[in-house]
Amino acid sequence: MIKIPTKEETETEGFITLPEDDYLLEIEEAEEKNQKKYQSEDMEDVLNVRFKVKGLRDDGKLVDDEGEDATGRKLFFTGRLESLGFQQDGTPSKTRQLLCFAMGSDINEGPELEASDLIGKKLYGQVIKKMNTKGVMTNRIVRFIPIKKEKKDDIPVVEDETSVEDLPF
Repeated sequence: MIKIPTKEETETEGFITLPEDDYLLEIEEAEEKNQKKYQSEDMEDVLNVRFKVKGLRDDGKLVDDEGEDATGRKLFFTGRLESLGFQQDGTPSKTRQLLCFAMGSDINEGPELEASDLIGKKLYGQVIKKMNTKGVMTNRIVRFIPIKKEKKDDIPVVEDETSVEDLPF
């Protein structure tokens, strides 16, 4: 017997949201595309990115809202390529954050790259829950965060056998 699910069952079944947090993301796919603008007939150039969730920024346990392991879950982001600047408060656009932080570039300079250069790059993404237009709760990336590079101590240690009593003051 074949049971065809109702429209409501297909919209809510199978997708369990992730808790709101900062996630370590790895870019699995990145594609430049020309597509219709949201709620418009006009076209725009976009960058469609698919991420694989690798962990939490704070190294906590990676689970979905039902407590199941969420390692390898997918998140998606569509970046507008005409929106690579800064907001009025000086905050870089999310698309600029994505490109610069993934490539390890200065946010004020910005890299020149191909979409394929992004594959395998990692960065953090702040994820929230938001109701979509169909009334279904989904996850949304609201900002990207760079992975800080470890600093190496460049100051040499000098071993000196001088004692405090030997100092002239």
